Amino acid sequence: YNGRQSGFTVGNPRYVLKSGYKEIESGIPALNYNTEMTVIIEPPQAGNYVLEFYYEIGGETWIQRVAINVRE
Repeated sequence: YNGRQSGFTVGNPRYVLKSGYKEIESGIPALNYNTEMTVIIEPPQAGNYVLEFYYEIGGETWIQRVAINVRE
């Protein structure tokens, strides 16, 4: 699979897990069929986090944010 069947190519994917403005962890997500990014995260404690996905399409950088609430 060359990643072009969806009509566009996702480039330079990465993720950042944040607590407030503090970066907790970061890395490169698994990219499935050029349309789905998957990560496994380990927040260190209960609380509110934001998981940010960064990627490029057509020379533009896109950011998707996901709010996460971790309970004990």
